Amino acid sequence: MDRRLYCTFAALILLAAFVLRLGGAAVLGRFTASRGEARFFFGDSDSYWQLGRALATGAPYEHDEERRWQVFRMPGYPLVLAPLFWVSDDPPVRAARLENVFLGTLTVLLTGWAALAIFRDRWVALWGMGFVAILPELVVQSAVVLSEELSCVLNLALLLAAVALARNHFSARWGACVGFFWALGVYARPDALLLPPFVACVTFLFPDARRFVARYARRAGVSLIVAFAVFSALMTPWWIRNVRLTGRFVPTTLQVGASLYDGLSPTADGGSDMAFVDRFRDELDRAIDSEGNRNGEFYEARLDRTMKDAALRWAKENPGKAIRLAGVKFLRLWNVVPNEPAFSNPAAKWTIFLSFTPLLLAALWGVWKFRGVPLARLLWIPAAYITLLHMIFVASLRYRAPILPELTILAAAALFMPPHRR
Repeated sequence: MDRRLYCTFAALILLAAFVLRLGGAAVLGRFTASRGEARFFFGDSDSYWQLGRALATGAPYEHDEERRWQVFRMPGYPLVLAPLFWVSDDPPVRAARLENVFLGTLTVLLTGWAALAIFRDRWVALWGMGFVAILPELVVQSAVVLSEELSCVLNLALLLAAVALARNHFSARWGACVGFFWALGVYARPDALLLPPFVACVTFLFPDARRFVARYARRAGVSLIVAFAVFSALMTPWWIRNVRLTGRFVPTTLQVGASLYDGLSPTADGGSDMAFVDRFRDELDRAIDSEGNRNGEFYEARLDRTMKDAALRWAKENPGKAIRLAGVKFLRLWNVVPNEPAFSNPAAKWTIFLSFTPLLLAALWGVWKFRGVPLARLLWIPAAYITLLHMIFVASLRYRAPILPELTILAAAALFMPPHRR
């Protein structure tokens, strides 16, 4: 395809993506208002909003006036929201939605760039962009005040850096880029912490990947060190802050225990219901009143450890139930209809079913069709990582959204890339 024609089509797709996301933000705003919600559809949005205000005003980085959680959320998405509070003390929520509309449009652009980098086929890039532009799940994701859209952008940036690293035979410069986007991804969502190591380990299981690394062993070693050094340098301010607050190393947040108990407990059903946190907090308060705070342990750290121990103990005592729950969470993550009751009307169910089911089937075909293409594995290994992660923690359609662009590239390549171009 002619470059000028490709750029024209790409620009039209980006325009369509922007308009669709603007419309989605308007519809979600009206839908939220109709349900009597104060501001947001998802409860998590309020914590991001409060933390964004704290960063903008120089207030302590903490959530909830009563509980004052200080190691509750990574600061990546609150930093995106913070400029809104420079303009107004109480900015409208639609301004945050507009930010995500721009991030969603950037996701479409980066999807085409990644498809072109991996398959070097402009038709695949355009179809991949088109699918991401109109996929209802991703359109809705751009309308909510959550970190998933930022995570989409950073996952694709990390993918592009990894592809460039491989194509340039482990250049240290691209190793630095991998470390840079890895750190930014963790600042956006803590579940990105183990993503690059997981991708590297799974990739290394394939003989062709091992041969490629062996051929450039020294450069690969240097790029690995550089990537980890850049990642560590960028994460160090957060780590130092957490050590000063808690007295111990906390790589991301102190929400691991709550999230783990949410997924592994007597009341767990695969979805999220954090009502138990208040019960654990009350029990801990009573314990502190009666026995004191053992060794002066930071309150959030002790609460996190208590919930983590309870979750692991329950899983150890109930292995059969834990395994069945893992299966339930797998089905929830990859469900072809919404799990959320608010989206359980027939129109929403049919919309997700008719859009996601073909995409999933085409992506699975792409996994098989391009099984011998090393760089194509970078498109599905993150999906395996997210699946395993949410078979332990809770699962929802929301958590698969950050890896849908990669699966869309696979689907587009499976459907539209000629066999001789593989």
